[in-house]
Amino acid sequence: TAIYGSRGANGVVLITTKRGTGYNQKTQIEARWYSGFGKVEKKVKSLNTKQYVQLREEAINNAGREPDINRDWDLLRWNTDRYTDWQNVLLGGMAEITNANISVSGGNATTSFRMGSSFHKQGTVLPIDMDYEKMTTSLSLNHTSEDKKFAISLSANYGVDKTHSTITYSILPLAFELPPNAPQLYNEDGSLHWEQWSYSDWANPLAGKYNPSEGRVQNLIVSLGLSYQLNQDLQLKTNLGYTQNIRESKTKRFIEGVSPELRDNVQHSASQNYHKRLSAIIEPQLVYNKVLGKSTFNGLVGATFQQSESDGSSISGQGFVTKALVGYMPAAET
Repeated sequence: TAIYGSRGANGVVLITTKRGTGYNQKTQIEARWYSGFGKVEKKVKSLNTKQYVQLREEAINNAGREPDINRDWDLLRWNTDRYTDWQNVLLGGMAEITNANISVSGGNATTSFRMGSSFHKQGTVLPIDMDYEKMTTSLSLNHTSEDKKFAISLSANYGVDKTHSTITYSILPLAFELPPNAPQLYNEDGSLHWEQWSYSDWANPLAGKYNPSEGRVQNLIVSLGLSYQLNQDLQLKTNLGYTQNIRESKTKRFIEGVSPELRDNVQHSASQNYHKRLSAIIEPQLVYNKVLGKSTFNGLVGATFQQSESDGSSISGQGFVTKALVGYMPAAET
C-alpha cells in the first residue's frame, strides 16, 4: 500500500518479513519438520435409536394425531432397529498434518541475506476430499556500501495455495441432526444410497464426492528499497513494489451426485474461473533532517506512482460424452 497520500490517511502498518540474523554472521542452515494427526476428541451425547423412536412417538401423541407416512417416514419407512453414530461416521476421520521449513542465512561486513522455503499440508476428519496445501518461498537481502552512503533492501515472497474440496451442503450439521436410524450411505455395489424424494427430504451426505473442486492461488510480492545519503542532512530514497495475484478454480459435477429420480434432466457439467491482478508502485522521496541546537527540523518531498490492472474469465460446459472428459471444455456439448 502507499505510504503517503489518501491511501495512508488513516495510518499505515508496515510488515517486514524475517531477515538475516545480522552482518558478519557465518552461514547458517535451519530445518524443521513436523508431522501429526488431528481428530475430533469430544463428541456430543446423542440419542440412540430406541430413545429417538420413543421421543418421536411421544411427540406425535402429544400433537393428538396418528403417524403420517408423508411426515413420519423416519418411523414408518426407515428401519427402526438400525443405529448409526453419525458423529463417528461423518467426523471420525483422522486429519494428517505435515509442516516443513528450511532456511539459509548469513552475511559479511556489508551484506546480510536470508532465504527460506516452507511446505504445509493438512487433511480433514470428514469422509470427503478436503485437502489444503501451502508452499512459500522468501528472500531478503540487505546491503550497505562501505562508506555507508548507499543502502539497498530487497524482499521477495512467493506462495502457492492449493485446495481440494467438494461442492456440497455442510456435512457438519448433519453429524448432529441425522436420525440414528437414517439409511446407510452406500449400497452393496459401492454406489451411494438414495431414498425416494417423494416421501423423504433426506439426501446422501456424501453426494459432494461427485462434485470435486480444485482451487489454486499464486501470490508474488516484491519490495525494493533504495537510499543514498547526498550529504549530512539530505537523503534520496525510493520504494518500489510489485504484486501479482492469480486465482484459478475448477469444478466438476457428475450426475452420480444427484438422486436417480432427478437425473433425467441432469448432465455432467464443469466450470472454470480465472482471475489475475497486477499492481506496481514507485515512491521517490527526498528527506531532510537538520539538528540545530535543541531543535530538529524534518522535511519530506515525495510522490507515488501506482498502476494496477486485472483481467479474468469464467467458462462453464455441460453434456460431456464420458466422465473422463468432464472438465475438458472442448468436449462439452454446450
